Amino acid sequence: DTSAYAVPDFTSGRDEPELRADIERAQVEHDNASRASDRLKDNRARLGARLTVQRADIDAIKTRINLAKKEGRPDDRVTLEAQRKQSELDRKALEELNSLYAAEIDESDARRDWAQAQIRSYEAELALERKRQERTEVQVTDTTTVRKTDNDIYDLEGKLLDARNEEANRQSDWANKYRATVNQQASVYRARAAARGETKH
Repeated sequence: DTSAYAVPDFTSGRDEPELRADIERAQVEHDNASRASDRLKDNRARLGARLTVQRADIDAIKTRINLAKKEGRPDDRVTLEAQRKQSELDRKALEELNSLYAAEIDESDARRDWAQAQIRSYEAELALERKRQERTEVQVTDTTTVRKTDNDIYDLEGKLLDARNEEANRQSDWANKYRATVNQQASVYRARAAARGETKH
């Protein structure tokens, strides 16, 4: 059809086994991302308990510093101040790690949602290819069926484009979350270096 309103093919006519393989691959990615998110949530919960203990230790050190100051023990005070500073650096490193877990959870959830959108896109493509195959089996003299099948194909092409648009949106969301994760990894790296007495840029 050379009409200005002719509908172009939006797919290359992939066969069903290839599309089913893509669906299965995306399902595996979806399940892996879901499990990663659950694991990270558990890790973050355990880290939260460590942070609570770390903050309590810092408060205890501050109490001992005030007591040493009150009782006139300058040497003990200097030692305790050094402990407090190190504990604060350790706390900062733990807090940055906590933020990293949060970023990684968001990234895993976004990866899961992207995989789900891929599944829907592949399923839409599969439905379209099946309808196109059905169209090849329709007798050209059966104009009523031809017209109906062509309309169905047109509708399925629209659904495929909608699914691909959603897939692209979810991919973009994942990319943003991944970038945030990488940035937070750098923050953890610097905080750990500071806790070890190193300087990292």
